[in-house]
Amino acid sequence: MKWYDVLVISGLRLLTKIKNGIRSGLLANNATRLATRTTEDLATIREVPETVRLEASTVCQLSCPKCSTGKLKIPALVGRGQMRFTDFKNFVDVNPTVKHVELANKGEIFMNREMDAVLAYAYEKKIRLSAVNGANFNYVAESTLENLVRYQFDEIYIALDGASQASYKQYRRNGKFDRVI
Repeated sequence: MKWYDVLVISGLRLLTKIKNGIRSGLLANNATRLATRTTEDLATIREVPETVRLEASTVCQLSCPKCSTGKLKIPALVGRGQMRFTDFKNFVDVNPTVKHVELANKGEIFMNREMDAVLAYAYEKKIRLSAVNGANFNYVAESTLENLVRYQFDEIYIALDGASQASYKQYRRNGKFDRVI
């Protein structure tokens, strides 16, 4: 791959950065405008990346002392919220060359209530999903755990900072060690 594109979709805004500097911009989180703008952008891009990062959630239930998300210091550019399934579907549909999506960045991906639909649609479209930027894994629905296996989630890094609740809670404030294990 000649260049890497970072795409962040939160519940509020869309930020697109294109390495070649062709175009970058913000859009309101509107499925019709997302599909229209993405289609327009595709006409100006010579190569569409195979790997992108979509922010599944910029919200987290923990209060880790070093984390900007836990301190509610998410930049206004990214916004605070969750990626809607309709936005994910529209993005995938107008970007058929995308083969891998990283879902983790600033928030806890499993706080996204539409994650099961995202997992199923990505699997249907043969798109690999990962969360190598980490997930705290504190509150994952049973259905989502099953769907991670069913839909062959590619890779996930679980943030586990401790060997017991006593050591874990020093950093993962409000986290439940036994729930993660």
